[in-house]
Parts: sequence; structure tokens; C-alpha cells
Amino acid sequence: TVSVLYWLIGSVWGIAPSAMASLPRVTSPALRAAILDAALPPGHHQRVRELGIAAEEAEVVDPVPSRPLVSVARVPFQCTATCANSHGSVHGGNVAWLIDTITSMHLAALLGTRRHVSINLNVTYVRPLPVGVRGVVESRVVKVGRTVAFLEADVLVGSSSSPSTMAVCATAQHGKMLLEAPAKTGKSSKL
Repeated sequence: TVSVLYWLIGSVWGIAPSAMASLPRVTSPALRAAILDAALPPGHHQRVRELGIAAEEAEVVDPVPSRPLVSVARVPFQCTATCANSHGSVHGGNVAWLIDTITSMHLAALLGTRRHVSINLNVTYVRPLPVGVRGVVESRVVKVGRTVAFLEADVLVGSSSSPSTMAVCATAQHGKMLLEAPAKTGKSSKL
């Protein structure tokens, strides 16, 4: 149903398949560089450390042929105790921040210098995410149009290296508005 919704919204917003075909292929080094971008505010890097995002292990994988996606990335993490709620699991706000960060950096690796802002982040919490347990965020760029991009993500935990056998802790749909490329005059972009 989510795919049908994305198709319907993409049709209304004028996202043509040809626009997606012209996108560059994301590489693992580009994804790692986007996560570790020195131009991002210091608070970003502190949160990356607290959430235990292992940027150096981030990888871009080939999408499953049966589901046409623009790009799929997997980024390992291991949240520290500073992310815990009163029940000893990772606070839901930190899970949402983890998803927002990984999907946004995945899109940044795809778009290069073009800026983007969130217009929607819908997170469904399936089970508690334990503090200190190593997991993976699987980020999927579903569609990219002229003004809007649609992404999905799963937060997975388990001892397996195969996401298909790992337990799902949260799933998300993330909508991003794509801003105009910055003008050479230094003026800010229009929304």
C-alpha cells in the first residue's frame, strides 16, 4: 500500500521515471563522506557518536530486482546509554533522529550539493530497540522527482549479517522537499 501511495503522490507531483533515471549511482564512499561531512554542525557529529553510527562501515547495496528502487544503503549503529529512555531501551525520539539522519545522508550522497528538508517523517515502532545492541538502518530511496523525494527505512537488530533474518524495531517513510540549487550570488534558496 505504501508503494501505491508513493506512485499516486509521484503522479500528482509530476515525478517522471525519466527524472529518476538521470540520477547518479550512489557509492559506499560517497555515503560515508555524506555522514562524516565536516561542514555539518558540531551537534550533528556529537549525535552521530551517541547513536553509534558506524559511518566507516556504511555500504550501498544493489536493490532487489523485484522492487524498483533508486538506491539502497545499510548503515550499522550501536546506541550508547545516553540515548536510553526510563525503560532502558533507546528513546523513540533518538530512533526517529537515527532514521532521519541516515535517510537524509543517503539522499545527500545521491544529490550532491542540492539541499533538502523533511516534509514528513512517519515512524512506526514495532519493538523496543535495546541500548548497546548492534543494529543496521536500511535506507531506501524510493523515488526522486524535481521537488520531492520519497524514502523508506527499517531499523533492524540481530546477530545475523542478513537483514532478512534480523528483527525489525522500527519502520519509517520519509518525505523530503528538494530545494533549488544554491545560486552563485550567495543568496539563500527559495522553498
